[in-house]
Amino acid sequence: MALWAFGILYAAYAVFITRWLHRVLNGKLDYIVNEDRVLAEKNFPFRRTDIKKWNHTEMYLCAIFLFPFRAILMISSIIICYLASKALTYGQDIRKLSQTRLLILRHFNQICPRLVLFGAGFWWIPRIPVNIWDVDPTYPRTYATRKDRAPLVVSNHVSWADILCILTTDECPSFISKKSIAKIPVVETVAKAMQCLFVDRDNSDERNALLDELNQRISDIRTNP
Repeated sequence: MALWAFGILYAAYAVFITRWLHRVLNGKLDYIVNEDRVLAEKNFPFRRTDIKKWNHTEMYLCAIFLFPFRAILMISSIIICYLASKALTYGQDIRKLSQTRLLILRHFNQICPRLVLFGAGFWWIPRIPVNIWDVDPTYPRTYATRKDRAPLVVSNHVSWADILCILTTDECPSFISKKSIAKIPVVETVAKAMQCLFVDRDNSDERNALLDELNQRISDIRTNP
């Protein structure tokens, strides 16, 4: 009986996802396929040029047979990261967490995003180490010690995947984020556990307060790298 119920639900899902994907591929992407030439030239670096190469048959099959398992992996990873963040910060001052709690949080914040990326189709993300002296041979060698490493990295992003990719690095940094992120369930708990800073970009007082907080953190990192 349970097997029959599963089969019926899965068949209903297959019909739903196929119809939805058909509508997307045959209508909702027309504005990209039949792009405006003036707009395309203006936004040339951000154009999608691969849509016409998509294998629709492969996409239908993956949506039916592969996506459910990927979705389970992604959702489970997010839940695990949320529970870990909640448990490790419960009743604690987030700014004064012990080194043990921070280390455990760091591992969860590195592993769970990697699993989410894996479920989203990013099978492997190669890392290409770049030595600053390969770019600028005149860069002072005295800055090579851990204490003198840059405590602040400026890096824009174009999608949610970029953020998760940065989290998988050895540094596993915190972020400066817009204030609305702090109101998203689950994400709020994880972001606060990572000691992210939230700011209203249109509020000059909050921007100034953010600069003060950044300077304090930089000072703390310099003192205790």
